[in-house]
Amino acid sequence: MRLHLNKIKMNSKINFLIIILVLLFGSVSYAQSSGTIEGVITDTQNNALPYASVMLKGTNKGAMSDNNGRYVISNVAEGDYTITAEFLGFITFESEISVIQSKNIKNIQLEAKSTSLNEVLIYGEYTRGQAKSLNEQKNAGNIRNVVSSEEFSNFPDRNAAETLQRFAGVSITRDKGEGE
Repeated sequence: MRLHLNKIKMNSKINFLIIILVLLFGSVSYAQSSGTIEGVITDTQNNALPYASVMLKGTNKGAMSDNNGRYVISNVAEGDYTITAEFLGFITFESEISVIQSKNIKNIQLEAKSTSLNEVLIYGEYTRGQAKSLNEQKNAGNIRNVVSSEEFSNFPDRNAAETLQRFAGVSITRDKGEGE
């Protein structure tokens, strides 16, 4: 009887060990393998683009590039994805990538958005009051500042006294913050 109990105990230990091994290795074989996508985001002159957004289309996986333009997207299930990169003022980048169980390197180069203009002509003309005041100032026999009334209206001051303080040799007093 004693031998029989020892065999049962021995068999139950072996059975328990087998169950544990099956659970451990069985779960590993069913686990989906994953990889990592990493790279550097630059512009066409190879300058790093910090804080660019990188996403895998159709997933919630993504990253933001660091100060050196480097990004890392971890725990990506194996498979084929479309990777997108965006940075303000640059054309959105899209490319296909196949993720395998190891590190996947995907360096991204973004091209700047630009709009070219054919020709720009700028015409300027002094108004009659400004031209008169500049001519008077130029032809004065002594140092003189001449400002037209049109020019006064362009200053952001609240009153004429505050506008006059802008000229050399003029000082004003203030009462409750307003110039007099």
